[in-house]
Amino acid sequence: MTWTPFCVTSDQLIMLGLDSRRISILALTILFVFSLQGCSIKRFARKYVRAASSAISDSLRQQPDPEIARDASATLLLSIDAAISRSPDDPALLLGGAQSYTTYSSAFVQEESAERAFILYNRALEYALRASRIAFDLDVTFADMTPDQLSVVLQNLDPDRVPYIYWTAYSWAGWLVTHHDTILAIADLPKIINLMEAVMKISPEFNDGGVFLFLGIYESRKPVIAGGNPEKCREYFERAIEIAGEEALMPRVLFAQYYARSILDRELFVQLLDEVLAAPPTRSSDLNLANALARLKATKLLSSVDDLF
Repeated sequence: MTWTPFCVTSDQLIMLGLDSRRISILALTILFVFSLQGCSIKRFARKYVRAASSAISDSLRQQPDPEIARDASATLLLSIDAAISRSPDDPALLLGGAQSYTTYSSAFVQEESAERAFILYNRALEYALRASRIAFDLDVTFADMTPDQLSVVLQNLDPDRVPYIYWTAYSWAGWLVTHHDTILAIADLPKIINLMEAVMKISPEFNDGGVFLFLGIYESRKPVIAGGNPEKCREYFERAIEIAGEEALMPRVLFAQYYARSILDRELFVQLLDEVLAAPPTRSSDLNLANALARLKATKLLSSVDDLF
């Protein structure tokens, strides 16, 4: 998402010194802009929030302190809601909202409170379904289609529309696993898998191979008697690690948490998590936050190893 307020690009905003201490101020400015009336102001505001969201997103990824990132992200979500309330049919804004709510919930909320996470995923899914319906020029959302109808839509998937598919599936999966009525929600699982498999075929490296992490986690949850395939599960995680690169630590944590634990391989579980904690600082600042979260998760999992095996 790119936009140009006056003559300043999102890259220039970062060069001017945008850091996590200023994120809340910028997000509150966005809220103020969207409180104003007038068509010309609203058009400017849409461009402004896209540029600011891009700059803020870059800054958050580079933030090594998860608590600072968490606090700043919460304010950003409010600004995104304000933007969408003024432009409810803008697919780019809706997609940004879906991505932001999904990422925030999975990173900071889901393990603490399934109830709160469900509320956030529900908002993300609402945004994602609306964004996809508009982007694909559909009469109904993916949720209202049968799996066969959805497959027809996905047969001619344009690579430019992959983000809509990916974030719809991701938010939908989060909604499913935190839903209070799992039996009811599980009926949507075939559609979610169809969406992710379409991404894997068209753009397997999207979001650093996130589709392979998703499918690896899904495969790890299936018992062998129900068609689960541990070898396929391992292949998914190894592919995710390959795409994300050696410096990305979260894929290794998830490999341990879901694959090693599912096959009861304690040695592999401990080995992977020890490697994460021993990893040197990353050369890429864009991995600061993700790796900080990975180390926190690895520490927590290792402290529970006797309970998990």
